[in-house]
Amino acid sequence: MAYRNVRERGPSSAGGRSSLFNNQDRPTQQQYYTASEDLLEQENERHVSDLQSKIGLLKSLTIDIGNEVRDQNRMLDNMDNEFGSAENLLKGTMQRLNKMIKSKSGRHMCYLMLFVVFVVVLVYFMTKK
Repeated sequence: MAYRNVRERGPSSAGGRSSLFNNQDRPTQQQYYTASEDLLEQENERHVSDLQSKIGLLKSLTIDIGNEVRDQNRMLDNMDNEFGSAENLLKGTMQRLNKMIKSKSGRHMCYLMLFVVFVVVLVYFMTKK
């Protein structure tokens, strides 16, 4: 019935069709622009906070990787020093063996053969267990 009353009054009356679609209630283009700017600003702030958290994670990850690399380098340096010591020990042993082989004494060769037999027997019993 309210529709009938509006129709009966006509478009020129105060409660007519023109009052239903009054331009004062519609947002202006400036208000649309401001609202869209506010939405974009909120979205940008959210993206910035996401990026900050990801940057923090990357920073902690790179620090951990750097620490791990330093530890690995330290361990490799220690291994290099130990292998250098073992190399020097083997060189000394080989020099003594060469000196013993070059000597004409049969007694040294007998000791060498006994040592080799002992090592072979020892390895055999160790692998058998």
